[in-house]
Amino acid sequence: MSNDLSICSRVVGQSDPKARNFQFRVAGNSGRSDTLDGRLQYSVCLQAHAKERECSMTNLSRSLSLLARGALEASKKRRQISVFLKKQGFISLGKGGWLGFRNRDIVSGFVIEGSPLDTYISTFVLPAFDRHTFVSWCLGDRLVHCSFDRDSQEECEQAVNSYAADISKIKSATELAAHLDAGQIGGHYPIWVRFICYLRRADIDSAIQYLTDGRRNEFPPSIIERAEEVSGFVTMRDTDGVARVLESWSAFSEKIFGPLEQTFSA
Repeated sequence: MSNDLSICSRVVGQSDPKARNFQFRVAGNSGRSDTLDGRLQYSVCLQAHAKERECSMTNLSRSLSLLARGALEASKKRRQISVFLKKQGFISLGKGGWLGFRNRDIVSGFVIEGSPLDTYISTFVLPAFDRHTFVSWCLGDRLVHCSFDRDSQEECEQAVNSYAADISKIKSATELAAHLDAGQIGGHYPIWVRFICYLRRADIDSAIQYLTDGRRNEFPPSIIERAEEVSGFVTMRDTDGVARVLESWSAFSEKIFGPLEQTFSA
């Protein structure tokens, strides 16, 4: 019997935790038939695991194939949107941004954004007198959630018509602040934009009254840095100093939007 148990131990093996159940059960009996039965059960177990792994690999391969196909379809959709916007006169800003309007106060247009498998056409509208390092649609809207089954031109026309009826009409700091209020757009950046819109209009008293400690505490470090840059002039009510800071921010943002002195409208 010791030879049978030794053989069974080698067949079952110590590396497979599921096999130990078979080894324990066989070792507790006294017959070669039990040992062979343990070997048979272990063989069946190995086959089952092999089939399970094969199914898992098949499912993984199918999932990866679907993801790759979805990514290709999304990339094709974005190219079609870009071609349409270019034909409509919008200027590419890179990274999915398309400029529809630009002057000394306002920049606006579209951002094609979303995950690699999910495409949205969103509007953006931003104060040209802030320091921008990228195009954000946080003050705009997601207009169209694109579908692989829908015609791209139809989706683009829907987005452009909505932009023309709403965002394209915003051409000054006063109109931008009114847009934020009408849409009840919240968050730390809209607070900052309302504040600098007051500064742009040289209404320093209203700016000071608006930017309470509670609102200021919502600012992230990047905005706190800009607030500190201008706060000394605001406290002194130095409108010329405030204007120089805003102009320096505008000059920085021209790296993205082009010369703000040259009004542009798609």
